[in-house]
Amino acid sequence: MDTSDSRSGFTRRQLVVGSLSLGAGFAFITERAHADDVWKVAWVQTGPVGDAGWTYQQDLARREVEKELSWVKTMQVESVSPSDTQRVMEDLIGQGAKVLMVQDPGVMDLVLETAKKHPDRYFIVANAFKNAPNVGGFFAHLEQATYLSGLVAGRMTKSNIIGFVGAFAVPPVIQAINGFALGVKAVNPAAKIRPVWIQDWYNPPKERQAAQSLLNVGADVVGQYVDSPTVCQTAEAAGKWAVGANSDMSRFAPRAYLTGYVWHWTGLFVKILTELRNGSWKPVTQWGNLADGTVQLGPLNKAIPADVVAMVETKKEATIKGEWNPFTGPIKDTTGKEQVAAGKALSESELHGLRWFVDNVEGT
Repeated sequence: MDTSDSRSGFTRRQLVVGSLSLGAGFAFITERAHADDVWKVAWVQTGPVGDAGWTYQQDLARREVEKELSWVKTMQVESVSPSDTQRVMEDLIGQGAKVLMVQDPGVMDLVLETAKKHPDRYFIVANAFKNAPNVGGFFAHLEQATYLSGLVAGRMTKSNIIGFVGAFAVPPVIQAINGFALGVKAVNPAAKIRPVWIQDWYNPPKERQAAQSLLNVGADVVGQYVDSPTVCQTAEAAGKWAVGANSDMSRFAPRAYLTGYVWHWTGLFVKILTELRNGSWKPVTQWGNLADGTVQLGPLNKAIPADVVAMVETKKEATIKGEWNPFTGPIKDTTGKEQVAAGKALSESELHGLRWFVDNVEGT
C-alpha cells in the first residue's frame, strides 16, 4: 500500500516519527524549564538536627519552607565546623544550590570570599554583621523573650545567684544574656547573673559540667544559650529551676523548666526567599521579633505565681505593640559606664557589635 502523502512528499511513517521527535524535544525543553524554575536552598548547619535546639528548629523551618514554597527544594549538611565551611559551601553550589543559609556568623569572612566567586548565588547568614550584593542575613530580637524569662527567673530565685551557660561571648549570646539580666534586675535588683562559657554551640558533656559548676556555687536557676537540653536536665536532677533556649525544652525537664525563648523561623525564611525570587530583596540582615512570631516565649511552668504570670503577659503584650523595648536606657555596664542613655534604645546595628554586659552580670 502506498503510504506517501502526495501533498508533502513525506511518508506517513516519516511524519509520525518526526512528530514523536518534536514532542520529545518539547518535553525536554519543558522539563529543563521546570528544573530551572526550582530553587535549591541549602542549610549549612553548625550542629546535628537532633540537638533539640538551634539546629532542630532550623531543620523544622527548612521542612516547612519546602512545603509552603512549591518552587523550593532544600538540602542540608549537619555539624559543619568553621574549618570545613568553605568546602561544604562549594560542594553545595556544585550541586546546584541557589541560596545558602549559613548558620555560623563566625565564618562571615569565608562567606564573603565565597560569595565574591559566585555572584549568581545568595548567602543568608545568621546574625550577619557584614554584607555584599549577594550576602545578607537573618536574626531576631531574642532579648524581647529573654527579658520576659528574666522576669520569671528573678522572682523564682531564692539564693539570688542565677547561672547562665553560654556558648561564646559573642554579640548574639550577649544580646540574650543582657536581655535576661535586665528582666531579672527589674524584679530583683539583688540577684546576680553568673555566666560560664563552654566555647562550643553544642556539647552536652560540657553543658552538663558548666551547669553543675553553677549549681555547686549556689545557683538555684540556670539559663542557657547552648543547643541541647542538658542544662535543663541537669537542673531538674538537682531539684533546681531552668530557663531553656531555642526550642520548647519543657518535655526534657518538665519540673525544672520555667520557660525560655523559642525560635520559629519559617515565616521569616519564606519572606526572604520570596523577596529573592521576585527581586525585591536587599542585602541586609532581616530581624524577626515577638510581634511576627519569629521568637516566642515557651510555656510557663505552673509553679510560677499568678502575679508573675500576669506581669509577664502584660510586658509581653506591651512589647508586641511596640510600647516597650528591653534595651531602653538608662543601662550601665559592669564597669559602671552608661551604655544606653535615658530615653534611648539600642539599634539593630548596635546589637551586631554588642560586647558589654549589664551591671548585674558577674565574672565577665
